Amino acid sequence: MIVWAFAATLAAGTGLAIHLALTECFTLATRYAGRRRLRLVGGPSVRKEAIPSPSDVKGRWVVYLPLVASVVAACSVFASAPLMGAYLAGAGFLLTRYLQDRGRRTTEKRIDAQVKELVTEFRSRYQLKPSVFGTLEEVVEGLEEPLRGLIDQAVKRYYVTGSAREAFLTLRSSSEHHPYLCQFIFIVERADKASREALQEALGDLEERMEERHRLRGRTRIALALLRGEARFLQGANVAAIGAATFVPVLREFYMSTMARQGIFIAAVSAVLAVSIYFDQEVRMLEEGIL
Repeated sequence: MIVWAFAATLAAGTGLAIHLALTECFTLATRYAGRRRLRLVGGPSVRKEAIPSPSDVKGRWVVYLPLVASVVAACSVFASAPLMGAYLAGAGFLLTRYLQDRGRRTTEKRIDAQVKELVTEFRSRYQLKPSVFGTLEEVVEGLEEPLRGLIDQAVKRYYVTGSAREAFLTLRSSSEHHPYLCQFIFIVERADKASREALQEALGDLEERMEERHRLRGRTRIALALLRGEARFLQGANVAAIGAATFVPVLREFYMSTMARQGIFIAAVSAVLAVSIYFDQEVRMLEEGIL
């Protein structure tokens, strides 16, 4: 009875994955129609942002938990089910890499949010102290990592070399994947060639664009909340299914008794896991596509 109930749960998860796939087909068709309309009316092309290089994500032990758990589970079943053991170890490794990629994207979002604070503070302080690096030196104290480290490095570079060009090159080399930070650098780099009023106007326009982007991202998160919740449900169901098949004696005996049953279980779980990860990435791409 337990075995059939567990099999029914897997079937339900597979059905939900198919539902998400159909939903995504409709979403992709809608997005394609919108982009085609944008090209016909001569609108701007969609800009793709590169993924920033890893910073502090790899040092966080949390992302390695799936790998550790999968190795423990693989060792417990490898003697009786070598195929399942190899699958668990491989799935744990791939899931860890996926979490690392998510961590890099989270770092990028955090920098983008901090750039808005940087622009606001710099704009208000520059009116009182019209010195670019003097103002940055004051503003950096109120920032958080990782943006604080980038700005602080550029300020120190300026005071060591005495060259604003060298300082801006240092900052630009670390911000090439953050369009709004690049725009901020482009504006303040020309502070000595523009009037204070022109600089304030340019910073004000940048601040307005970032605020509009923040509002659009908020609306996107609300619109995609259901899809994100379904993806999270599929991921949780996969973890529960693997744990049950590994540690519940009845299920373990049933699914690991033959190579064929192991293959069926692996195929079902892999399909649901792949769909859930795919939709999670699609949601993130939609959110990050708002410049």
